[in-house]
Amino acid sequence: MSLVEELLKLQKLHDDGLLNDAELAQAKAKLLAETPVTPPTPTINEQALQKQLADIKRQQRVLELDQRWEQERESYYVRGDHGRYIPTKGHAVFTVVIGVILSCLLFSVGSEGGGEVIVIGILLMTFIFGTAAYQYTKAEEYEEAEQSYEQYRSHLSRDE
Repeated sequence: MSLVEELLKLQKLHDDGLLNDAELAQAKAKLLAETPVTPPTPTINEQALQKQLADIKRQQRVLELDQRWEQERESYYVRGDHGRYIPTKGHAVFTVVIGVILSCLLFSVGSEGGGEVIVIGILLMTFIFGTAAYQYTKAEEYEEAEQSYEQYRSHLSRDE
């Protein structure tokens, strides 16, 4: 019989006049002293709680990784005529093609006009090829960093 049932039984005996107030109080005290107190059973499954905690920690790691990547990504931007952008290998190759075309034009004009045009052509070609090499290097570095970020993020996201 449960504690509640025992207490109800004592109350009925009191209501029927078989126990006076003092006897009821004494019987209740004895019953409560003899009954072990058990903590309530948790309603949330501990395994489910551990899984939720692991999910929250994983989500936090992904969020921190995303924030670090956004900060690191800033270092790959370059300034151009139309603002800041992340260079691509294609853009660098296009720059080289434009540089070759301009250099050919300047050398053809320089062969007729004089040595100053050839010097300007060489300087322009050096600048354009240097810029293209810088853009190509930045594009490669960015691609490697982005691939590394995406692989690690994928690993964190799968880690369930």
